Amino acid sequence: MGPVPGACSGFKDCWTAYGIDVQFTIGDRHRAVHIQDPSDFSYVGVWVDGVRVAEGISLEQCGYWAGERFYVVQAAGPEDHPEQGPVMGNLGWNILSLAVHDVARATTRLLVPEATETWTDPVLQVEGDTLCVYADDEAREAGRPDRVLPVPPAPS
Repeated sequence: MGPVPGACSGFKDCWTAYGIDVQFTIGDRHRAVHIQDPSDFSYVGVWVDGVRVAEGISLEQCGYWAGERFYVVQAAGPEDHPEQGPVMGNLGWNILSLAVHDVARATTRLLVPEATETWTDPVLQVEGDTLCVYADDEAREAGRPDRVLPVPPAPS
């Protein structure tokens, strides 16, 4: 379902075993592609503008654009987190990490919650010249970020 690029923000393949999910930025400048392995449904590969994102890390089946520059995907959280435990969905864990791909630098960084951060449904938002990580939508709506990071300067 979903039309071709330029008509909406994404495309979802409902007909093949690969479960392809494509997310476009406004104006189709950048695209993120998720492909699920039909022989191992727990494995999802992600590419942004042709660059592999967080290879070898368990990633969610879809992600989102935070502005035009950052693509964000929830990832498995640390097994040694004090509040970590198995759950249905959410990659099988209740504490999650975030893989953040910067299209300007063609780099990905993994943001992992510290022992004092309880990221059950983490959300990244670009706010001016900072990246704000919220534990969940409730924390985002309340304006309570767990972590605030500077936006790295784009290469010249």
